[in-house]
Amino acid sequence: MAGTVTSATSSLASELLLNKIMNGQVQTSTGQTITAAGRQLSAALSGQAYTARVAETNMEYGEGLVSAAQNEVSNLKDKLLQIKQNIIDIQNRDGASTTDIKSVLTSAKNAFAQATKLAINATYNNEKLLAGATKNLNAGATKIGVLGADMKVLGSMGTFKADTVFGNTVGSNKTAAATALSKVNATINALMNMEAAAQTQIKAVQNQKLILADQGANLDAAAAGQGVASMGGANNLLSAMLGGGTNV
Repeated sequence: MAGTVTSATSSLASELLLNKIMNGQVQTSTGQTITAAGRQLSAALSGQAYTARVAETNMEYGEGLVSAAQNEVSNLKDKLLQIKQNIIDIQNRDGASTTDIKSVLTSAKNAFAQATKLAINATYNNEKLLAGATKNLNAGATKIGVLGADMKVLGSMGTFKADTVFGNTVGSNKTAAATALSKVNATINALMNMEAAAQTQIKAVQNQKLILADQGANLDAAAAGQGVASMGGANNLLSAMLGGGTNV
């Protein structure tokens, strides 16, 4: 029984001493202190790793946001390509009447207006894609803007208004068709530039996501290593103080 009590007492004393060591209450003979500093550094590194993970998640969201916006722009462009072909067909039709031309241009204007309306009202996770301010994403210590100014031209309507392309009064001759075709072409070119800009931004966000993933992994590893080193140093000191002979 006495041996059991002694063993339990020794174990408790060791536990209390280790707790003091880990909380900076014990010093070595050289004045070095095994404190909670190692654990604090480990916690700080873990915090930085968490920040990197959050930033990485933000980049994933940004990638989805820009991809969805790019898709809406592409859909509008495809619709305008169809409208363009209809105008070309009426231009090339021999003997096309003014009634036919006006009908085609009116249909084209209505389709243009409807497609544009659908695009500017598109959302991603309940967030407007092509209207409003640039979306700022937290990438750790910095902010990254996505869906910049040229993607917002569509959101503010700008040159994408059907009236701007076809006029308030739709024409009824081939000259009016040629004018509308020219403006449709300009609109398609602008949308193609937006597609390209979005693709560039998607790649940039993907690269940032990879960088953040590497940072998070490195910080996690450093935090784990620091935690092991801190505990190891405390145990060495405890062993030395209890007569184990380990030097600290």
